[in-house]
Amino acid sequence: MSSQPPIRLLVVESNEFVRFGLASFLGQDAEWDLVGIVSTVSACIELCQAEQPDVILLDMTAVNHAAVSPQNAIEQIRSLVPKARVVFWSDVETLESVAAVLIASADGYLGKDIGQADLLIFLQQIARGRAIMCSRLSFSSILPYIAEDTSSAPTPPITLTRREWQVLRLLSQGRSNSEIAEDLKIQISTASVHVSNIITKLEADNRTHAVLRAAELGLTELPNGFAEG
Repeated sequence: MSSQPPIRLLVVESNEFVRFGLASFLGQDAEWDLVGIVSTVSACIELCQAEQPDVILLDMTAVNHAAVSPQNAIEQIRSLVPKARVVFWSDVETLESVAAVLIASADGYLGKDIGQADLLIFLQQIARGRAIMCSRLSFSSILPYIAEDTSSAPTPPITLTRREWQVLRLLSQGRSNSEIAEDLKIQISTASVHVSNIITKLEADNRTHAVLRAAELGLTELPNGFAEG
């Protein structure tokens, strides 16, 4: 039996049948504490402060019904539970919807066509600090929709150290701080400092937003003169 406390999960799902199915199989898993399963964003907001969930699985249809953007939904949630990991999931995947989730700096995006086992695996990884974007759409196809939403003002050059470039590349793979530390053979605290520096230099809100900012700025590969090792 795990010594870790169960992960507190709050689910927002507009479909009653899906809510029933989620409640059934999540309620049987000791790793999860299902603190609430609701149908609307407003009900989610009401529960957030009282239940302090670790992870929130947020249905895009419920967000659309609430007439709020993913970014606005995240802002409301994080004003009450700043450390909560927010994951959007959807049964209709469009370039605009996935771009909106990326712009909102969500911690994850999942399609509803994934199986129960994969859903649990992805949610576990997100709860542990990884960013998971499980989309059939390529990032290159989504990026133009993101660019339309960003400022056209010139951006000053970004200066990253050799190690920060290495960390950034691992961040883009969704690695957690502990995984980055293991890959680069450094302390977790050192990896955390590098991640924090990258977020600051890219003027990002969090690690997911930092990866998005790096893609916008074309920071996808180590510059000439930077060694890989």
